[in-house]
Amino acid sequence: MQPSSSRNLSIRLLRRVSIVGGLAACALVASSAALAQSVTLAEVTPGPSLAAAGGGGGVTVLRLHETPAETPAEETWQSAAAPVFVVTPELRADTLAARGRYEEAIAAYLRIWPRTAEIDNKIGVAYQHLSKDREAVAYYEQALARDHRLAAAYNNLGTVFFQEKKDRKAKRLYKRSIRLNSGEAAFWSNLAMLYLEEKKYSDCAEAYQRAFRLNPEIFPEMELNGLRQNESPREMARMYLTFAAIYAHAGMKDQAIVYLGKAFADGFTNRQWVEQNQQFAALHGYPAFEQLLNQHLH
Repeated sequence: MQPSSSRNLSIRLLRRVSIVGGLAACALVASSAALAQSVTLAEVTPGPSLAAAGGGGGVTVLRLHETPAETPAEETWQSAAAPVFVVTPELRADTLAARGRYEEAIAAYLRIWPRTAEIDNKIGVAYQHLSKDREAVAYYEQALARDHRLAAAYNNLGTVFFQEKKDRKAKRLYKRSIRLNSGEAAFWSNLAMLYLEEKKYSDCAEAYQRAFRLNPEIFPEMELNGLRQNESPREMARMYLTFAAIYAHAGMKDQAIVYLGKAFADGFTNRQWVEQNQQFAALHGYPAFEQLLNQHLH
């Protein structure tokens, strides 16, 4: 395995039922209630998913995903009159991961018995945060050996291969995760980033559209969790135009204008294309839109 730095990753967690863990924090794309790669590699906080932004000639955002810890209700609350929150071993490990103490988190996860596919997936996420891809892959594969329908593990394994520029393997794994759970925005976002790397812009836009429908906040989340501009501002501009078109189509004019502005800042200069593109028809006559065009595209 090549080190994950090969694509200038930055990691992000999402915490939910996908890198999802148990508390409430976020970081790079896996799925778990404790963690969250735009490619987004993941930081862990008890919660949902991971993501990482990579480079090498384009924009790369991967999301790692964890699976949520399940604590029986009767164990969580000892008394209706005097509720006492029980910190389970898994929740304690999730907390360590959320604080970035990945080696301690791994040791804590390994003490949990019996181990489940979800725990193996979380161990893989922690190793990936430590840039130990070989170990991460071993635990993702072990998770899938225990449960071949664990969508998060396929997604997270895909982020490792994407970071290593093994896009064919990554695509196969991303699509498998989507077949098993098409309702996770992070999975669609990771697939979109892969299509962007391949310059399959129509497929990229469609995948981002699916991600947006599932999570309207996914684009700002990606930026907060590791989206990076590499040596190709042109690709950044193209991605921002995609975001703007999706927002415009959804009637979210202000958000569309924000991302049009970002595209202009990254070097997009074709005013005629913007004015004639039907995706931006809803913005015509909107004062902020006209002001933006006049300000940047004379």
